[in-house]
Amino acid sequence: MRSFLALSILLLISCKSYISYSPKLDKEELPEECTELYDFVEDNWVRHRKLSCHKFFTKVEAFPYRFKDCLHNLDRTKIEKLFGKPDEVEYDSYYYLFKRDCENKRELGVYFFQVAFEGDKVKRVDAGEMDYKEIK
Repeated sequence: MRSFLALSILLLISCKSYISYSPKLDKEELPEECTELYDFVEDNWVRHRKLSCHKFFTKVEAFPYRFKDCLHNLDRTKIEKLFGKPDEVEYDSYYYLFKRDCENKRELGVYFFQVAFEGDKVKRVDAGEMDYKEIK
């Protein structure tokens, strides 16, 4: 009976929909002005386990502008290591998508964080809300 309870708890924990993301580089590998961004990602970046979507957080539309100086000093490799694999890639831009409930297809309001590149260097960052975007 005890092993059944332990197995049930383990199964519930492993089935959760969202997982926290930790950057795949050390804070010291980033420019000094990126220290606060690194901590921000560790605290706020939560990815859906199966869908290309991140859990919405209240500062999603503002954070790229808050950390603009840092982001413009990074290259494509450091962006990927800091934020993880993008949810979508269009032309030379990475898109990270955020939604309050990634599984709810009827819910409107998909927020995005975009990093546009010129070669391997960050050219522009942007964020905002899309009227509708299907999450896959």
